[in-house]
Amino acid sequence: MEKLKRILLVIVVLVNLLIITTFAVDNSKESINENIVENQNVLSDNTKIEENNNTIIKDISDENTIAENTINDTTNKNNEIDESLNITSNSIEDNKAPNNNSEKDTSEKLENEENENENFVDNKIVENVTKNITNKNSVNEVVSENKIEIPTNTSTENNSTVVKNNETEKNTIPENTSSKVTQTKENTNNNLEEIVVETKTVTNPSLKYQVHVQNIGWQGWKKDSETAGTSGLSYRLEGIKLNVNDLPGVSIKYQVHVQNIGWQGWKSNGQFAGTEGQSLRLEAIKIRLESSDDYSIMYRTHVQNIGWQDWKSDGEISGTEGMGLRLEAIQIKIVKKIKKSLIAIESPKAGTKIYNKSNVTVSGYKMSNLKNTKIKAFVDDIQIDDAKITYSKRNEVINIISGYGTSVENPTPGYKFTISTSDLKSGTHKIRVDVYDSNNNLLKQATTNFVVDNDIHVLYQSHVQNIGWQGYKMDGALSGTEGMAYR
Repeated sequence: MEKLKRILLVIVVLVNLLIITTFAVDNSKESINENIVENQNVLSDNTKIEENNNTIIKDISDENTIAENTINDTTNKNNEIDESLNITSNSIEDNKAPNNNSEKDTSEKLENEENENENFVDNKIVENVTKNITNKNSVNEVVSENKIEIPTNTSTENNSTVVKNNETEKNTIPENTSSKVTQTKENTNNNLEEIVVETKTVTNPSLKYQVHVQNIGWQGWKKDSETAGTSGLSYRLEGIKLNVNDLPGVSIKYQVHVQNIGWQGWKSNGQFAGTEGQSLRLEAIKIRLESSDDYSIMYRTHVQNIGWQDWKSDGEISGTEGMGLRLEAIQIKIVKKIKKSLIAIESPKAGTKIYNKSNVTVSGYKMSNLKNTKIKAFVDDIQIDDAKITYSKRNEVINIISGYGTSVENPTPGYKFTISTSDLKSGTHKIRVDVYDSNNNLLKQATTNFVVDNDIHVLYQSHVQNIGWQGYKMDGALSGTEGMAYR
């Protein structure tokens, strides 16, 4: 009996294994069938994409052929006009008609038609070059997207057209280099005249920078606003190098504020600023371009406990002083300089009255992110002699005003000059001060006014109990006090 039970148990196990195996095989067949269908769909889609790309390439080829045919037709039309002009000229020469005005009108009309058709050919040449460049970009995008290789003999190059000796040729214009479109046409003397239109690649200035980071060392070079350093790791910057490219005659200068040291001397053009192997943090930085009124250097730093600060430019301080906070990262870029200037007239205040034909001293300050600026002053639109204007240092102005250059661009921002009122009539007079760059371009202007009073007045003042001498009063105005019992 026990033996029979074991046999039955074995049979049950075998039946279960058979069922499981059958189910697995069925699932496997279904999965294989689904994969086959999916692969067939992918193959079908790829076939459609390839057909679509072939259609695009064919359309581009057809457009190029149409453009070439248009130029050939226009050239043939020019030849017909030339023949017509020659026939007309010969007819006029043979007949030698006395009607000179009719002969002149006919010649001018034919010449105008010839010029119009020559201009048409010029425009078609430029249009064809532009269209081919656009077409190439379109094909490259499609090919890149669908990963289909285009045969090397497919016409997808940038083509310019040369019209020479009534024949059409193709010239390849390399990408990202200087290019020329050459055309020959007949001038008024029936001589071939070659016209060359050259387009040069413009190179923008760029810079690269490298930082030394705590626990990392020197990172790789960064460029044009890329982040150098770290964020979220609490690693200090310890040193930095900067280089500028494609700006002939311009150098880059930079100065860093270092823990326990303070401001180091200015470095330039790849020199190392900061420390290495001393575990000292950078706390602030100043960067500027030397000898450039066309470009500005902009930079911002990521500061401990603060994060990214606002962008600074042209020698301004980015970071902190006296707070013991480390710089953790920096971004730097070169931009087209926005020329900025500021002019202020501090004295006299608007409406100031001047008596007794005394002199008026005008003073204030100017600031600019350009070097070698100057001012011109006017009273009632009459210019003051430049030799009478003096300039002075104003450190408090440099320290307070940001965004308008530093002491490098503004070594003497203060100005002063004197106006004599002896020849001025009674009434209001206008002062205007203009700021000019080194090329005499107006940057900014400010105005104020003062009043000259040449009339006769009675002036008086009084000494009051507990107050002392009060200010001068005039022409019947009260001097003293009322209701205060002061004598």
